Amino acid sequence: MLLEGASVGRVEFEGFGVEMAESRRRFTEYATAILSGLETGEMAYDGELYRQPRVEIRPAPVASFRGRVYASAISPETSRILAELGVGMMIIAQKPWETVEADVAAYRELYREINGEEAPKPLLVSWVSVHESDAAAEEMFERWIMGYCASTLVHYEFANQGLAEIPGYEYYGKLAQRIAKHGPESFSRFLAELQVWGTPASVTEQLRENVRRIDGAGVVGVFNYGGMPHDVARANIGCFAERVLPALHGIDTGPPVGRPVTAATR
Repeated sequence: MLLEGASVGRVEFEGFGVEMAESRRRFTEYATAILSGLETGEMAYDGELYRQPRVEIRPAPVASFRGRVYASAISPETSRILAELGVGMMIIAQKPWETVEADVAAYRELYREINGEEAPKPLLVSWVSVHESDAAAEEMFERWIMGYCASTLVHYEFANQGLAEIPGYEYYGKLAQRIAKHGPESFSRFLAELQVWGTPASVTEQLRENVRRIDGAGVVGVFNYGGMPHDVARANIGCFAERVLPALHGIDTGPPVGRPVTAATR
């Protein structure tokens, strides 16, 4: 199961009529309630921002979700919340890889300290453009991956230095300063180049290397984005399924994520 972390989209908070400064507390309370409900079969919580009288979940959970729940984390504060919740880290590459590797190491150390056991291996989320032709894959990268990354700057207001004034968003204020220094075009390209594109062989090798960097459990691919037409998206995921996925299945990432659901656990 994937949980969204504390969002950076101010428009999203305005749409729901809630304060952005409450985001981390809301995430922690809601996530705690959901995770408890999935283990016990009963939803109940009495928090500062979320209150739910006890109610039975129907249908009831058939197996534990322990070890197979993931959430995204960009800032150090969110990484600590994930460790305290006992939740795995879902990585959407937005930083230099050496920084990502350091963040994962710090999260794993926190997780061991808090939970007395190893953290679940992280999952990597990658935007993918794959084509048999190098030139076509490069064109897909420039048009769709770059276009998507540019759109995130607008939607999430990454260049807004005022984010630093909102409690819990200090990290994004520093990010806005870097964007002001280097320019939005440069930052969009930086984000785009952390993603994956090329021929099937190239995409396979890139994903193999990125999973190795974080000692990950696997990859969540994103194949339709940035206003990509349906036929292009269909060809994109089709090429990946036929030419890349079989090779990725040969990579040993350790035991499968979570505990498998069997007749004995139902």
